[in-house]
Amino acid sequence: MERLGEGERRSLGFRILSGSALAALIAAVIITPVVTMIHHDDGAQGSSSSAFRPASGSHAGSTSTTATAPTPSAAPGTSLSTAPSAAPGTPPSTATTDPAPTANSAPTSVVEELHLNVDDPAGLAVVVNKTRPIHPKKWKPANLDHVGAVAVREDVAGPLRKLIKASVKEGYPVYAHSGYRSYQDQRSTFNSWVRQLGKAKALESSAKPGFSEHQTGLAVDMMSADGHCNNFSCFTTSDQAQWLAKNVHRFGFVIRFEAGQTDVTGYESEPWHIRYIGKDLAARYEAEGWHSLEAFFSLPPAPDYLQ
Repeated sequence: MERLGEGERRSLGFRILSGSALAALIAAVIITPVVTMIHHDDGAQGSSSSAFRPASGSHAGSTSTTATAPTPSAAPGTSLSTAPSAAPGTPPSTATTDPAPTANSAPTSVVEELHLNVDDPAGLAVVVNKTRPIHPKKWKPANLDHVGAVAVREDVAGPLRKLIKASVKEGYPVYAHSGYRSYQDQRSTFNSWVRQLGKAKALESSAKPGFSEHQTGLAVDMMSADGHCNNFSCFTTSDQAQWLAKNVHRFGFVIRFEAGQTDVTGYESEPWHIRYIGKDLAARYEAEGWHSLEAFFSLPPAPDYLQ
């Protein structure tokens, strides 16, 4: 083997030394931080270097470890939250969540419950009083029928005949004294009462034209048919009046103007004045103990004209 010269030996030694130094340097760069991190993890619990610990489920003494994904840790005494934190000094949010929708509230009146129309003069539920005139003021029912000499709406005639027949059969005979009145008829009637009683008293007993239920064809004035009473004054205390009060609901009628209801209806007691509203409504009116259509239909009292 050929011997190396002095210069060549020096050159080769430098290269070897340089390679060794480089390897040592690389090892120092890689190994030292790892050792330092492991040492730091052993001495400071809760450090972010916990990723280098064995998995929580590993056995003691195992030579293999399973790395777990790093999890954010909170400072001692604080809670971990995933919500973004507000800037210092920012007040907490006052936003509220809309309440869950609830079922519609129960109807507050029979009008809402049954979807009744108390304004339509062609309907059975129409209410006419001193604050609720008929619209249009000269309205007339489309179909009229006659019970004896009295005109009423066609759908009222049948029930009225049954009522009269029952009154005779049960020993308290009545007949229809008056029914439908046109606007012109009501004007004549009202003026007649004014002449007899004076205007102030007439307003308590008779409606101004355009404000009378008789114009709807749904109202009927009854009279005793037994020959003992032929005017309204004596009818008030008659057996027939008592029979009507107890039985008209069977045929779809109510006593429209009861005693003690003047402040609500605007009229004094008229036990002869019956009003047709249909059998179902009349049965309910009676069963629930109502005394005026205003109260039954949740309408305001009408003690006097607005103008």
